[in-house]
Amino acid sequence: MVAYTLLDNMAHIFLTGATGFLGSYILRQLVTRGHSVTALRRESSRTALIHDIEDKVTWLYGDVLEIEDHKEALVGIDAIIHAAAVISFDKRDKEKMFDINVDSTRDLVNLALGIGIKKLVYISSIAALGRYRDSKMVDENIEWEDSPEHTMYGISKQMGEREVWRGFAEGIDTVVLNPSLILGAGYWGENTARIITQLYKGVPFYPTGSTGMVDVRDVAILAVAALESDITGKRYIISSENKTFKEYFENVCRVMGKKGPSRPMTKFWRGIAWRGSAFLSLISGKERMITKSHMVASARHTAYDNTLSKATFDHNYIPIAETWEATAKCYLASRESGLEHGILDFE
Repeated sequence: MVAYTLLDNMAHIFLTGATGFLGSYILRQLVTRGHSVTALRRESSRTALIHDIEDKVTWLYGDVLEIEDHKEALVGIDAIIHAAAVISFDKRDKEKMFDINVDSTRDLVNLALGIGIKKLVYISSIAALGRYRDSKMVDENIEWEDSPEHTMYGISKQMGEREVWRGFAEGIDTVVLNPSLILGAGYWGENTARIITQLYKGVPFYPTGSTGMVDVRDVAILAVAALESDITGKRYIISSENKTFKEYFENVCRVMGKKGPSRPMTKFWRGIAWRGSAFLSLISGKERMITKSHMVASARHTAYDNTLSKATFDHNYIPIAETWEATAKCYLASRESGLEHGILDFE
């Protein structure tokens, strides 16, 4: 079990991505634990996910790509949780994704080194890990290999990790967390919460693959636990259970009282789906809902080993079926209230 000795419960923390899906839950956990939090947001950032704790944060206004502008304001910060990221499988977002996921991480590491910040917790992704070609579970010891199977998002997060490990080599206490598919309530039109909206409207097909899944609250709890610990130079896979997308879709639809998808998304239909989405995006100018990378990933079977994170942090993950149910019920409550977002309570 980890010893919590590095930071007391009144440490001064800088959090990126605080108004986003995962960042909002991390912010709640930091506030609950009694930390003093400074966070960065744009003037245009929505704050519905943190409306009740917004006044408990010292806000810096600007862009994470201009972090050097806030150097003086960050003097005295004890540690950083870097959760800001662009998640996209659309090639048109490549430049923006590499700007945020790689360049801003490099700049943040350089700033931390320059002003003597003690610790950095970096929220990476399972997409930044290597893959086995057999049925072996992926664990923290797997090595990254260049492969055409990696998504642009995965490559960007791997490159971001390299900047973080450089910071570790130069003296920053560092922990890297690699969450699996993060599920939970947020803005219903974004991130994985968008899946709930689509299932409510009706989806005829289910993806044939499987992957690791984790509750957003688990990721937030473990991010803060890693921050408060004396751990450095380690990475942890953050994942509750390995489940099929079919199970996921069927359970969410059952809770919402909807008919679940009954037809497998075969290779033929995957091709139709991503090409059709590309065409609609081309004529509408809107973001692609489905990309080729989405379709390839949805058919892949990959399992992730959470043994190390459970043992190190003495953590019991929320059963993923409970996450599915809580998120579906939250979505129904949001619809009834006319809200475009939902928030899951920490128990």
